[in-house]
Amino acid sequence: MGKVRKHNEDSLLIRKDLRLFVVADGAGGHNAGNIASMLAVKSIENYFEATEPTVAGQPEKDRFGLMTQGRRLAAAVQKANADVMEISRASEERKGMGSTVVAAYLRTDWNRLYLAHVGDSRCYRLRAGHLEALTHDHTMRNDILEMRPDIDDAVLRRLPCGVVTRALGMGDKVRVELRAFDLAAGDRYLLCTDGLYREVPEDALSVALRSRDAPEAVARQLVAAGNRARGSDNLTALVIDCFRLDKHSRRDDASPVSVRDSAASAPEILLLGIENDSGMQVTGDVKIVPSGGYEAEVRRAVAEFVAPLRSDRPPASIDLSKSAPCGSCQEVIPAGARFCPYCGLIRRA
Repeated sequence: MGKVRKHNEDSLLIRKDLRLFVVADGAGGHNAGNIASMLAVKSIENYFEATEPTVAGQPEKDRFGLMTQGRRLAAAVQKANADVMEISRASEERKGMGSTVVAAYLRTDWNRLYLAHVGDSRCYRLRAGHLEALTHDHTMRNDILEMRPDIDDAVLRRLPCGVVTRALGMGDKVRVELRAFDLAAGDRYLLCTDGLYREVPEDALSVALRSRDAPEAVARQLVAAGNRARGSDNLTALVIDCFRLDKHSRRDDASPVSVRDSAASAPEILLLGIENDSGMQVTGDVKIVPSGGYEAEVRRAVAEFVAPLRSDRPPASIDLSKSAPCGSCQEVIPAGARFCPYCGLIRRA
């Protein structure tokens, strides 16, 4: 809880059987932050439980060359966002609640770590004594530095450092940052909320993680260090050790998508304007350079994808008690799932 806050709005999940680890940091009045983070964690857990029976035979990459388990993890976070939004809209006291999230899914049979995050909760990796942050904070300061690296230091100094620009519960759609990393024997991973890394400097994090103590003991040492510093926020530390690697058995046997040759020269680049300068809002504009480069069939396919993004209408009522084919990738969506575990799209009637 820390030394200042009256409520603990952090939540975490350790599911060794699912190889799933999640940390979330909630925000909102009337203790709604606690509800948001717990709901986010539970939603991701439920999604993985529901889809676990369907993933055993899946290759590491699908026929499009995309990560099957990465897409599953991103779909779970999208479902969590939808659940947080639903509760937020249903209760005046929960209105405006939100949560950051960082989720790690380990596939030791593929020697692979899949990592998804939204907001400023982080994942660090200690490898061969070197500590590295594997996530990039979705904050106002980072967004401004990406777009305005020449901003005056005096202006930058006045900007608050803790403003999150991406979180679950901020809208019907959320951009989930997804990455995959190779595992190595001896790796140690830390999932944490900003209450920890804002209190404990990175060199101190590194020293603690280099300890030979067991993961739970190291996690408790990190939280204690944050409380000794100031404890001004809730603190969560989740430590994962990679003791060994399984025999490499990565399955990449999916048939690739055939690419049809075109007599006409392809355009140099297609720019799909699903963002605008005012802050990640869907516009649906498609710009092609050079203009006229793509044939009508490709233009129609892009338009069909963009149209649902531009619509503010909620999806039609659907029966979640039955499995159904996905309207996009045609894979079977299991009963109870609102999102396709393979492509992440919302289930439609």
